[in-house]
Amino acid sequence: MFPDTKNIVAVCDDKSAVGKNNLNVFRNTADQFKNRAVFSEVLNLKNTDVHDVLGKFSPDTLLFRLNNLLNAEEHFVSIHETMAILSKEVALPIFTAWDFDMGLGAIGGVLVSAMEQGRKAAALSIQILEGTSADDIPIIMESPNIPFIDYQQIRRFGLTLKDLPEGVHLMNRPDTLWGKYKHLISFVLCSLFSLMIIVVLQTVHLKKRYKIEKTLKASKEEIKSIFRTAPVGIGFVVNRVLKKVNNRMCEICGYDESELIGRSARILYPDDAAFEFVGRKKYDQITKHGIGKVETRWQRKDGSIVDVILSSTFVDVADHAKGVTFTALDITDHKQTKNDLESQQKFLTAVFDNIEEGIVICDENGTLVQFNEAARKLHGLPEQPVKPQQWSEYYSLFKADGITPLPVEEIPLYRALTGEHVRDAEIVVATGDSSLRHLVCNGQRLKNNAGKIIGAVVAMHDDTQRRMAELKRKKLQTQLNQARKMESIGTLAGGIAHEFNNILSIIIGNNELIMEDLPEKSLARENSEEIRLASLRARDIVRHLLTFSRHDASSKKPIEIGSVVRESLKLIRSTTPTNIEIRDKISPDCLPIYGDATQINQILINLCNNAVDALQISGGTIDIELCNTNLEENEAFLIPTSASGTYVKLAVRDNGIGMDKKILEKIFEPYFTTKGVGEGSGLGLAVVHGIVKKHGGSIVCDSKKNQGSVFTILIPAYDEPSIAKE
Repeated sequence: MFPDTKNIVAVCDDKSAVGKNNLNVFRNTADQFKNRAVFSEVLNLKNTDVHDVLGKFSPDTLLFRLNNLLNAEEHFVSIHETMAILSKEVALPIFTAWDFDMGLGAIGGVLVSAMEQGRKAAALSIQILEGTSADDIPIIMESPNIPFIDYQQIRRFGLTLKDLPEGVHLMNRPDTLWGKYKHLISFVLCSLFSLMIIVVLQTVHLKKRYKIEKTLKASKEEIKSIFRTAPVGIGFVVNRVLKKVNNRMCEICGYDESELIGRSARILYPDDAAFEFVGRKKYDQITKHGIGKVETRWQRKDGSIVDVILSSTFVDVADHAKGVTFTALDITDHKQTKNDLESQQKFLTAVFDNIEEGIVICDENGTLVQFNEAARKLHGLPEQPVKPQQWSEYYSLFKADGITPLPVEEIPLYRALTGEHVRDAEIVVATGDSSLRHLVCNGQRLKNNAGKIIGAVVAMHDDTQRRMAELKRKKLQTQLNQARKMESIGTLAGGIAHEFNNILSIIIGNNELIMEDLPEKSLARENSEEIRLASLRARDIVRHLLTFSRHDASSKKPIEIGSVVRESLKLIRSTTPTNIEIRDKISPDCLPIYGDATQINQILINLCNNAVDALQISGGTIDIELCNTNLEENEAFLIPTSASGTYVKLAVRDNGIGMDKKILEKIFEPYFTTKGVGEGSGLGLAVVHGIVKKHGGSIVCDSKKNQGSVFTILIPAYDEPSIAKE
């Protein structure tokens, strides 16, 4: 508390036992401070010497009063007098060991308090009186004295409460306003704080209320604005009596607001039945679901009818008597537009289905969404949600040859969907009855107004009849050209043959006369024999020419062609090299034909001879097939015949060297041959062609280089009525 203290002075007494004891206490205390200050002892100080003795000490000196002052007679003066003199004569802080010095000028100290010591002694006495042995009571090792400081004195020496050590008790501190009136002040402060909280809460509440009222007002204005400007009619009814309506409501029904308010909603309906129906259905829905919705018709003030959709709900679900709020949406124009669209859709569908071209439409994913009637007839199937990869199989699509399945990337609709502008793409489709239809397709991708791809469309023109007519025309033109050529050649050949036949008759006759006069095995006879054989070969050539030119006198009649072919095969097998296998497949139910058996035999011999010549030296196989066949109308134009019907088919197939396209185009021309000079006349296939034509049939050849050849002959089956007409 006094960190700058340099001197400690004790006023003591050595005359009495108490004085001596106090002096010992002082000395013990001084030993504790000997490193900090100089200790002095003033013994038996008289009251008259106070100023002279103690006045010489510096202001940084502490004074301990351990005994009273002495007067002139060396008697102790009273405590009050001692403290009064010391306080007056000495400007030093006076410390004391006695509690009764406090308030008389002493600054404080660890005071001997009779009251505290009495409490301690009383407590010990009570323990002993209660039966506790004195030996069991622990010795009190700590002094019961308490450090005190006089508040007035520390103020005198310019000290503050912060300068006091911990544990010090203040004495003589004047009462403050807080100390004197703390309960009243606390009550006032609490009251003020409570009032302040109440004021704050009231202010917050008022602000919230103002904000809510402002929001409610704004909402109310918004609701009024919506109510006035809503594009739907809005009304409020209690017991189906109109209490409030907006402008749109008046526009829909044609009444003024004053004409509706207070009136029954019946005024809006054309009859009682409609009014009762809406009420019953609407209130039933509201009761069950909270909202009722019903479509009905209103009658305007001018008598016209409008279609509306009413939506209703209770104002207060807990109290239905408060009324119902409803909206009315005028759908008259919408329904009219819908009806117009449906009519237009029906019209477009009718137009779509009456277009002769087949039309197919798919969406952006390739799902088929629409066929017209012509497309359904072409496919014989309805549109199905099949993937593009399955279109060809599901709808039996083929390439233009009618045989090869159409790959998905070549399907016109798929090509159009991928962005190609398809033009005149040719495909073949098999209809439900398995007939083939040739189609010419055009199509493109579909886009909406925003440019987004929405699918593709393809129009299919059935080109089957045109193709048949074109092929028939070409076939007839080819036949006509061939007939004209054959006719001119036949006429020439016939004339030459007759003349040459006359010459041969003379040569053969004269040669036979000469041979009769020649000896056997003579050189001349051998030469004549050579002349005879050569003349006979020449006669055979003449016969071929006559057959080719149709100047022979063959006779036709109904024959069993199966028997004729079997007999011919016996002769052919006997003259064919053994390394060539001839296999036949003759149907047992083969129909008869109207023809010449000799000429049929000649056809088979010539075709087999050509097949033998086409085979390698190592040999090969010749397959001969004879069976019935029906030629449909859609197939007739593929084969050079004039009509559909029942035919007998004769096919000769070899696995020889085959022919290229250039040779294949000339094989039926007279005198055309691929053999060397002197090895062939070039009339064999021309004669076969003439015989087949004479029998009303057709012959075609299919051959590829190094892949063999097959000759197919169709001869009409025997039909007695048609033969009689012929």
